[in-house]
Amino acid sequence: MAHITLQEGSLPGIFSLLYYRKEMASPLVTFTETLLRGSSPISHAEREIIASYVSYLNNCYFCFACHGATAAALLGLGIEFLDEIKEKLPNQDITPRLRSLLNIAEAVQQGGNYVDEFLITSAKKRGVSEIDIHDVVLISSAFCMFNRYVEGLNVPYPLDKKSYIGIGKKLAKDGYHMPEVTPV
Repeated sequence: MAHITLQEGSLPGIFSLLYYRKEMASPLVTFTETLLRGSSPISHAEREIIASYVSYLNNCYFCFACHGATAAALLGLGIEFLDEIKEKLPNQDITPRLRSLLNIAEAVQQGGNYVDEFLITSAKKRGVSEIDIHDVVLISSAFCMFNRYVEGLNVPYPLDKKSYIGIGKKLAKDGYHMPEVTPV
C-alpha cells in the first residue's frame, strides 16, 4: 500500500504520482523526455539501458523494468533483455564506450564522490567524451531521484516483467508524456 492516498485504480509506479501532483508532472515529464530522448551522443537505447541499470542497483523494480523494456523495444529484443541489464550486459556485444558509461553510472549510483579521476581517464581512453560524461552522470543522478520518489512513497506496480512489454513499446515509440489514459 502506498504511503499516500492515490486515486483508486491509479496507473502503476511513477504514473500515479504524476496524477497525484499534476503541477509537478509537467516539469518532470519534460525533463525525462529531454534527458532520455533529447540531443546527446549517447543513443536513446543506451540511455534507457543506463536508466534501467541504475534503477536495478537502487532496487526500484518499476523503473528498472520500464526502462529496460523500452531499451529492449528500441533494440528489437525480448523482455528477457532485462536479465542482461541486471548483470551489466555480460552476454551482449557492447562497445568499450558503453561499458565505461555503465561503470560511471554505477559509481554515481554509489555516490557522486565515487566518480574519480581514474574512472574518467579510463572512460576517455575508451572513447567517452566530456558530453558523454556529463550526460551519463545526469541520467544516473536523475534516476537515483526518480527511484527514491517511487520507492519512498511505496507506490504499487506489477512485479511480472511481462507486464512492462507494452509500456516499453509505447515509450520507445511515443516518448515521455503524461499518459493519455486518466486513472479511473
